[in-house]
Amino acid sequence: MKSLLIRGGLSAAFIIPALLLSTAALATQGSDDDAVLSKGNQKVVSTSGNCVRTKWQVGTDVCATAKPAPAKVAQAPTPKIELEQRTIYFDFNKSGLTAAETAKLDKLVTIISHSKSITHATVIGYADVIGKESYNMILSQKRADTVEKYLASHVSIPTNTMVVAGKGTADPVTTCDTKMKRKKRIECLAQNRRVEIKFDYME
Repeated sequence: MKSLLIRGGLSAAFIIPALLLSTAALATQGSDDDAVLSKGNQKVVSTSGNCVRTKWQVGTDVCATAKPAPAKVAQAPTPKIELEQRTIYFDFNKSGLTAAETAKLDKLVTIISHSKSITHATVIGYADVIGKESYNMILSQKRADTVEKYLASHVSIPTNTMVVAGKGTADPVTTCDTKMKRKKRIECLAQNRRVEIKFDYME
């Protein structure tokens, strides 16, 4: 029996097996769109590395680009305010602020203004032991009121969160010989004529 010739003389008996072999090879190699499961069987990618959406992945889009986590806003550190920075001194028998102590309060205001963690302030006034105790108690209260009013007008701490009190001659920083001359004794007791400010901080 003679073979059927096709264009150029090649027989069908030769061409058909060749075509079958070629098709089998392609099936073995696969195409770039063949799906391959990644580890955990959560994501499907093609052999070219592209993510493939499949009909069995319902309710989630594993091919979506993950959104970056929101950046954490750095909290301002709680300021460490030394006792001397928050102690305001007064002249003898006075409750008004001197230029030097006003400047100190201004520096303190700057520190407070840059902190969001300060919630309350306690303002305590003191006096030296010269004079009557009843008078010194009133004087210490006036000094505390002076500092409280200055702070309230310059920073955002609500006035109703401030504790303001005068403690008279209590809690002296220094003690001086009662035999000292009046002028020298007034100078010696200078650190007792003061207002101390204490701050409370947010947890």
